[in-house]
Amino acid sequence: MTERCEKKASLFREWQEATDNYAKAVAALTDNVGEVSESEYSRLKQSAEIARKLTKQIRTERDDHIATHACQRSVVRKVQLDEELTPDGCLTCR
Repeated sequence: MTERCEKKASLFREWQEATDNYAKAVAALTDNVGEVSESEYSRLKQSAEIARKLTKQIRTERDDHIATHACQRSVVRKVQLDEELTPDGCLTCR
């Protein structure tokens, strides 16, 4: 029996969006080196750092969810009688 884990899928989508935003922030930072004021460069650098931290946080949440609920590759297998799937498709022990 396999079911899709919606929480994992949601975290993956959030992580993809965060990585896209991080890439854009880094591009804005590198594209403007030497062409903007020091204060603007600091603002761009801070934005990139915030985006990096957010990306890392969401990835950690996703990885923790996968480890805690035994979600793998968007499917969960019911492997033992003493385990059951939660409504979101994660595997939990009774």
